Amino acid sequence: MTQQSLTTLHRNLDVQISKLEKHPHPNQSFIKDLKKRKLHIRDRLLRIGIHGEQLDLFYSQEKEKSKKQMLHLIQKQKRRDKERRAARKRRIHELAAKLEKSN
Repeated sequence: MTQQSLTTLHRNLDVQISKLEKHPHPNQSFIKDLKKRKLHIRDRLLRIGIHGEQLDLFYSQEKEKSKKQMLHLIQKQKRRDKERRAARKRRIHELAAKLEKSN
C-alpha cells in the first residue's frame, strides 16, 4: 500500500473508533481490535516514512540522471541534424556551381 492510502486508512479508522466510542454501549473488543490495527498502520507509516525519504532521494537522483541522458540525446540529435543540413547545403551549392559552369 502507498503512504497516501495508509494515511487515509489510518484517518478512517480514527473516525470509526471515535464514532463507536460515542455509542451508549460500545463494543470494547471491536474497538480494541481497531486500535491495534490503527497502531499497526501507524508503524507501517513510520517505516515507509523512513524508507520513503530514501526512495525520494533515489527517485530524484534517477530523475536527474535520466534528464541528463535525455538532454545528451537531444544535443546529439541536434548536432546530427545540423551536420545533415550543412551537407545538404554543400550539395546544393555544388550542384548550383555545376549548373553555372554548364550554362
